[in-house]
Amino acid sequence: MWTRTDFENAATKIGKDFVDGGGETSINDLATKVAEDGKLNPDGIRTVVRLANVSVFENLFSKAASDGASDRMLEFAVGDPEVVINKLHKDAQVTHEVKQADDYNQSADFYGDMPKEVTPLEKTASAIPGMEVQEAVPVPISKAQARLQFKRADDRMREQGQQAKAYWTDKLEKAAQCLLTLDSRIMARTQFEKNALASLGADVLPELFMVRSLTSPGNPKPDAVCGGEKIATVLQTHVAVPPKEHVPIIAMIKEASDARHFYDKCKQGRDWIASNMDKVN
Repeated sequence: MWTRTDFENAATKIGKDFVDGGGETSINDLATKVAEDGKLNPDGIRTVVRLANVSVFENLFSKAASDGASDRMLEFAVGDPEVVINKLHKDAQVTHEVKQADDYNQSADFYGDMPKEVTPLEKTASAIPGMEVQEAVPVPISKAQARLQFKRADDRMREQGQQAKAYWTDKLEKAAQCLLTLDSRIMARTQFEKNALASLGADVLPELFMVRSLTSPGNPKPDAVCGGEKIATVLQTHVAVPPKEHVPIIAMIKEASDARHFYDKCKQGRDWIASNMDKVN
């Protein structure tokens, strides 16, 4: 299983290869090779392509800055994870589903349902006249095993929650730095916030406020997002037409929001385990 570092390293390599090659090889093609070599599943492919898009932007922006280019309007074809998934998994989808069912291991599934109630023995006709055989009965899980499964699931969700929290912070710090580098004026960041809010919805307000905090001196108030304009008004009236250089930064905001939701799910899972662990005694 790939770790966060594996995904980031793969995305960094795609970004470097894309820029070094002058964009001759598309992000989709580079990501397809990485996904094929790493045997990534669809969710893994989506992650690496999203990170690769950001990495390409960062590499292009750094190159433009080092070259002293006056035009920072970066244009490139972003990677589409669904294109990569279809290319790799279309023909193998049925095989993958069958293999997954055949290889399923209940004891290794930390998030699966607990085993169902054991059915009684049933007699069946034997191939040999005069003899009877009994079907094998699944062994019920013991209380000790159940508690161990709870503990392992709790440990796994704690680790993944910590990774999601670190990822959230990292993405927003990068987004803030990119915004300051592009245009340090407050009005420019306010326009970015309106475009991001209109594009992604009110769900990203925590991320936008965090970016506002990272790019503004002092401690801005929560209503500072969008320059103090009412959020409902922005959502109802603002038409998002972000400049090209803002598109990858808005993608960072979305990725950070997704990480926050994943962290919340991990916390909810751990809370459920804490409430139900004592029932297994």
